[in-house]
Amino acid sequence: MPSDAALTSSFVLADALTLMAWWNALIFALLFVPWGMIVTGVYDKDAARWYLKREVWNIGHMVAAVIALGVVVAAPLPGLIALPIAGLILLIDLLVYPLVRNADERVPDSATFTIQTALAGLKPQAGEKKDKGDKARKVKGIFMVFRGKDGIVQPPEDPETPQYEIRIAVEDLIGQMLTSRATQLELAPVPQKKGAYVAIGTVDSVRSAIAQLPADRASAIIDFVKSVAGLDVNDRRRRLKGRLEAGTSSEALVHLGVTTLGTTAGMRMTLVLEPEKRVSLPLDRLGLHPQQLEDVGSLVDQRGGVVLVTTPPHQGRTTLLYSLIKKHDAYTSNVQTVETDSQMLLEGVTLNEWDAQTADEEFSNVVRSVLRRDPDAVGVAEMADDQTAREASSADLERIRVYLSFRAADEIESIKRYVAAVGDAKTAAKWMTGLVAGRLLRRLCENCKVAYRPTPDLLRKLGLPADTAQLYREGGTVLIKDKEQTCPVCDGGGYFGAVGAYAVYRFGTEERKLIAAGDWTALQGLLRQNKHLSVRTAAVQHIVSGVTSIKEVQRAMSSGGSSGGQGGGSKKPPKKPPAQAAPAEATT
Repeated sequence: MPSDAALTSSFVLADALTLMAWWNALIFALLFVPWGMIVTGVYDKDAARWYLKREVWNIGHMVAAVIALGVVVAAPLPGLIALPIAGLILLIDLLVYPLVRNADERVPDSATFTIQTALAGLKPQAGEKKDKGDKARKVKGIFMVFRGKDGIVQPPEDPETPQYEIRIAVEDLIGQMLTSRATQLELAPVPQKKGAYVAIGTVDSVRSAIAQLPADRASAIIDFVKSVAGLDVNDRRRRLKGRLEAGTSSEALVHLGVTTLGTTAGMRMTLVLEPEKRVSLPLDRLGLHPQQLEDVGSLVDQRGGVVLVTTPPHQGRTTLLYSLIKKHDAYTSNVQTVETDSQMLLEGVTLNEWDAQTADEEFSNVVRSVLRRDPDAVGVAEMADDQTAREASSADLERIRVYLSFRAADEIESIKRYVAAVGDAKTAAKWMTGLVAGRLLRRLCENCKVAYRPTPDLLRKLGLPADTAQLYREGGTVLIKDKEQTCPVCDGGGYFGAVGAYAVYRFGTEERKLIAAGDWTALQGLLRQNKHLSVRTAAVQHIVSGVTSIKEVQRAMSSGGSSGGQGGGSKKPPKKPPAQAAPAEATT
């Protein structure tokens, strides 16, 4: 039903058209009617779906309509000039909505909107017919469509065959992954329980168990996914990578990256939703504060040296490394990466991928070989062993920049681990140029977060100014028609998406002297004196700005970043279109 704002503008149009020449009125109507159909039939419904302040948008659309009408009716311009101007105003109004809407963090990247999308939205009947066609091809009980990398749709299995039950199990897992907004699903053996597998989903950077399966069922599920993704089902040893598409209809498929690996305990499988989008975020979308962005820019511009890139496990390390590498101009300089499990090909960057099961040489030897090829910048995605650190520290670091990435709980532990791996503190410190460390926090849901006034005692504990008037906490509920209901955006969780909290340190002569001496207390004091934000302090600033909550920072800082709990239960997902995933963030 058309919005009140659009109806009001229609009445204004009807009154004004009586003052115009009939042909001016006809041409303007030809411009106005499609505009009104898109605004009321597509934009208004889309704004309601994503909770984008419909009233504000409708008022804006009405203002655009009145201005366009005023140009035609009131402006002292001939029709041949006034009508194109009016049409341009309406067109600009149509273009502004997708631009602002796509930038809103409540709208996931997978739901990008364009004018073409709007025009397609004016043809619901065609869409409905296609969806019915999809349903007609399905077998009872099968509600998902799978398409392999070759574009071939997996045909429905016969209900009388064992493969039918396996397909249903796969649909249950992937359906649960999508409806819960999980960006990653891991299926792995339970170390303490022989013959059992656990499915672990990652939602807004937090990992938790969502189901337990017997080993034979899990193995059959992995084989089914490998088959659809075009991988060798009989290869149960090597790391295999592929991709497939899945969804409730052939018109609503999402990409899933598939990685399988044989271990002594059994096969492991990881499914990643839209893998390229998850690791291709620019630095200014990771959560770095303004001064930190400047410091990163200075680090990248500085030639040579080693920069440590660290996070706890599953806390966005790959995304962080890729974002730093992409700051280098790969077309005017020689930029390379050495990786054990590449997530995407970086434009202009030479990838050197190492597989432990097939490689003829050690990872550190590959690193040494790359560093001898006269590169300008090298991203080493893992400190696989101590020798890797030694190779990085012994390169021509006066002109070669090395980004050495590895897991560490915090900033000082990162430096200690690198120094210990090199084996000589002075050698490690000599060319240590900087460090970028971080971990992920869940974002508060913008639709239901609750403002409150912090107590003076709380402000003192956080080290915040006494005049801080407002902080936010998770909500989970909203008022809909004067009734409190579960927030439809975050499904009552209170959080939607993730943001990083980072420390960006640039090391000069004084810092390197303290690193060489192993005086960590003095180093921390010097970093504070130079007003470098620690990860914890950066997280507190996200609290102040309303991005996250005190409770979330406490959880993230105390959890080690590895897991959000091991709750269980296998619940069959509803047979409905999967919910859109949260905005792609740094979660790899």
